[in-house]
Amino acid sequence: MEVTPMDYQAQIEYTNQNNPFMTHSGITVTSLKLDQAQGQLNAGPEQLNIIGSVHGGALFTLADCLAGLAARSNGGRYTTLDSSFHYLKAGKPGVIYGQAEMVHRGRSTCVVRVQITQEERLLAEGTFTMFCLRQPEPQA
Repeated sequence: MEVTPMDYQAQIEYTNQNNPFMTHSGITVTSLKLDQAQGQLNAGPEQLNIIGSVHGGALFTLADCLAGLAARSNGGRYTTLDSSFHYLKAGKPGVIYGQAEMVHRGRSTCVVRVQITQEERLLAEGTFTMFCLRQPEPQA
């Protein structure tokens, strides 16, 4: 489905209904606007590691998905080129929130900063460089 950059509600609904990886991972998009995306991870038993905290891969997955959504919010197509991710505190079962915000948007790459929180505690943060596969269609 192609959506215009301004059709954010349709993009949220489409992503939540048609992205099997995000659904399988327990991730839902909650907000989207130009250069910003928010979502949440419903961390249940499937997302826990052997010591009972949320697996770092689940936190990274939430961050990567939100970085991609923030990048695509202009109507283009992007893929992750590089990332740097820092784990600060352990997450526990329950809802974990993520927020992604564009730092720089160039012609072929963009940089997105993501923060992952739970109960107002910063669990992790990262920076993602996204590569533009296709520029957005010009608006009529």
